[in-house]
Parts: sequence; C-alpha cells; structure tokens
Amino acid sequence: MHTKQKLAVYDRFGHLILGSETEPREVIEYVVFENHIAVVDGMWRLHDKVYPRWVPPKQGTHITYELSEF
Repeated sequence: MHTKQKLAVYDRFGHLILGSETEPREVIEYVVFENHIAVVDGMWRLHDKVYPRWVPPKQGTHITYELSEF
C-alpha cells in the first residue's frame, strides 16, 4: 500500500517528539489480507504486516522524564 500519512507523537508534557501535524509523509506498507476459501462472499481482513529484510530497523525516540525536586 502506497499512501500519504500524518503522524504526530507527543510526550506527557505536550511536546512533539516525533513526526508533524501538518506534513504528510509517503509511506509504503506491505500487508497481507486473508479471506476464508469456503465462503464465496466472505469479507477480506487484514492478517499481518510484512517487513522486508532490506528495510532498516526503526530507531527509538528520546524519552523525557519528569525530574523530582530534592
């Protein structure tokens, strides 16, 4: 699936830590759909996502912590 998606991730303090609210990004996803063979008019459903070997693993984000006062 080749789509444009928006993603904005905020920490508990309301700071943007990943993505953007306004800029869509091009996203290519490889998904597997399934349908039961015995049911002719059965509904297709999403079964799984496939992550190709050539796609590098995602990097983690920087996590923020609230410092307690001494």
